[in-house]
Amino acid sequence: KGIAIPHAQDASINTAAMYVVRLENSINWKTFDQKPVDTVIAFLIPEHGSQNHLKYLSEVSKLLMHQKFVDNLKSKTSVNEIYQLFTK
Repeated sequence: KGIAIPHAQDASINTAAMYVVRLENSINWKTFDQKPVDTVIAFLIPEHGSQNHLKYLSEVSKLLMHQKFVDNLKSKTSVNEIYQLFTK
């Protein structure tokens, strides 16, 4: 669906975070559907601490299974709109 979900866990990361990035130009990425990626949802995870990122990764993956959610995500143009979409 044009979405990649990279995630990294490293000692240099102090606080868990999720970033949503909309690319100006699609890029090739090794995805399940072999389609170019125009949206990246990245998870940055501290080396030690809670395993909450697994819950968030699972929840985001479930949301992305719904085409309506994907269409909504791709139609949003502001940070606040994207934030609201994920926090509903």
